[in-house]
Amino acid sequence: MVRKTVSLVLVAVFAAWPAFAADQGRGNIRKDKKEIMKLASKSDFFTSYLTGDRRNAGSGCPAVADSSVAQAATSNGGAILPERWWRKLAGEPVRNWSITVIGDTATASVVTDADATLYVDTTHDGVKNPGTKPIEDRITRYSTWVKTDGKWKLSEISAAQVNLREMARQTVFITEVKVSVNGQLVRDVTDPTEKMSVDTEILRVHNGDVVTVESAVSNSSQSGLDPLTYVYCHPNRPSGRRDLMFDDGVNGGDKVAADGIWTYEYTVNLNPGVHFAAVDALDSLCLQNETDDDYNSNAWGMPYVVE
Repeated sequence: MVRKTVSLVLVAVFAAWPAFAADQGRGNIRKDKKEIMKLASKSDFFTSYLTGDRRNAGSGCPAVADSSVAQAATSNGGAILPERWWRKLAGEPVRNWSITVIGDTATASVVTDADATLYVDTTHDGVKNPGTKPIEDRITRYSTWVKTDGKWKLSEISAAQVNLREMARQTVFITEVKVSVNGQLVRDVTDPTEKMSVDTEILRVHNGDVVTVESAVSNSSQSGLDPLTYVYCHPNRPSGRRDLMFDDGVNGGDKVAADGIWTYEYTVNLNPGVHFAAVDALDSLCLQNETDDDYNSNAWGMPYVVE
């Protein structure tokens, strides 16, 4: 009787072992996912502030419209640059993670929904008195993580792509970004979801390097404005500064006028660490008035490291 009871107990224990192991495995995966999200929340590679959307600092206000170069980019009888414009977050961005862990490798995507306000001041009266428009953006990026000696480390990351959450309203799309350093092409991105190795492919520069950013942009808007699109580069994070990119064959290092390739050139002068050269394309219509609900833009945030 005793032997039979012991045998039954052993059978029960061994029968329960697969379920126990599965529960333990699921528990480890949950722990790994939490650790990855925690690390990402502290990493500059995952910042939500790509185009000057910091809650207490808009993107480069006042705008560059007062400069002679900016005025030269404004066509007679067409679109007119506002006196100033900027963005400001309306609350903390909400992140939604999707993480798959297989052994010591994890692939992750994070979608960040950001509610913000676009401030547009079109009066050109020297007084900061803008109107406001709602912004509902969605920032998407992809990454790979590798566990070494029990610790997770970021291995690969994509560019950050910023779209409208209501994509049916968006007519502006960036299709390519090229980056050159000191005249040499070092990056050509046509797919913002493509991941780059943090150790070997992320662009690394030094103060004093001259960076040229070229971006192909399309816009299917039927507004008839000229220019149809304004394109900006935000090279200096987290200062919020932005500068016009040009497609006139003259300014900003642009080679050919009206070919749909917008260009901006700047000299690196930043603290060491992770930064983003964000290309920020806006439909001109949303900068022509102060109150219409017509925000329409697309941005790519290209990570790079200043050493």
